[in-house]
Amino acid sequence: MEVVEQGVRRITFALPLGIDHVHCYLLRASTGGWILVDTGLGSRDPETKWRPVLDELDAPIEQIVVTHMHPDHVGGARDVAELTGAPVLQGREDYAQCVSAWGADRSLPRLAGWWESHGLPPGQAEAMRHRFETIEKRMEAREKAAEAIDTAITLIKQQNQISIDERGALREAQREMKADITSRLDRIENKIDRKVGALSMTPQKTVKIQ
Repeated sequence: MEVVEQGVRRITFALPLGIDHVHCYLLRASTGGWILVDTGLGSRDPETKWRPVLDELDAPIEQIVVTHMHPDHVGGARDVAELTGAPVLQGREDYAQCVSAWGADRSLPRLAGWWESHGLPPGQAEAMRHRFETIEKRMEAREKAAEAIDTAITLIKQQNQISIDERGALREAQREMKADITSRLDRIENKIDRKVGALSMTPQKTVKIQ
């Protein structure tokens, strides 16, 4: 954490994108606490990522402000909110765009189309659609594999065909299989993310701002 000036601190997180880092800022509130501005990407282990930051502060984070809906700015908002109990503040229209882009009804190919309509060259947009489709297929495969394992375990238990000790071994095997599936898919998705990130961060000559 870097002290920019009195009452202003800067946190820098690495990014697996074409842009290799993002800054988040802490502003001293009139109450004596801190206001966090932007949150970086979400994390599978928020405690490890944010605890050193929180422990270094002399007062709690009282509010979290999201400047815009890009994932490297809004992605960690839930993580920090759950760790601190601070409310998240975001503009109404920006929040609606955030839900549309990253929520349950998101469409990654549609997002590529939106970027194309705002100046991304068609060839790059098509490449992004292909990579996005690969990501979605991998995510679907992960979910189906996990469901299949859970279903098999449930059926075996219901039929009462194995002993208690065997069930314990089976549960451990289930965890190992899920971990292996997740690890393999994570490695693939991370490679795709880096390629898509590098592509999406390529400067363009024509960009519409609305």
